Amino acid sequence: MSTPNLSIAGTPAASPLGYFSWTSGQLGRDPYYILVVIYIFFPYFSSVVVGDPVYGQTLIGYLNAAAGAFLALTIPFLGAIADKQGRRKPWIAGTVIFMGVGACLLWLITPNAAGATLWWGFGLLLLINIAFAYSEVFHNA
Repeated sequence: MSTPNLSIAGTPAASPLGYFSWTSGQLGRDPYYILVVIYIFFPYFSSVVVGDPVYGQTLIGYLNAAAGAFLALTIPFLGAIADKQGRRKPWIAGTVIFMGVGACLLWLITPNAAGATLWWGFGLLLLINIAFAYSEVFHNA
């Protein structure tokens, strides 16, 4: 009689489909952070959309501060949900789909935006950042 493969935690190890699913979840999350946050969209937003790189970086700082404050209040509850419910893949799928739709909507943010367009883009980036952090909670739970 063979013993089942165990994870480090002592629970049964995931199946190959489980490994593939987890990798796919990470694959869906990484392009947002690499393309939007680091290399393409945040620099574009701060210099081209806002028009003033200093003010643009200030807005991105406010964006990260607002997201961080909101996440500090809500993520502990999501962690409790992840622990209690056990099913994390639907949450990961939902947040990654939301991030994908949000990333497509970034196309509507125009250069030298002002007024409502600028703040709509700011709000959209804020929501996508929150969704990314929510996906991290369930991916790393």
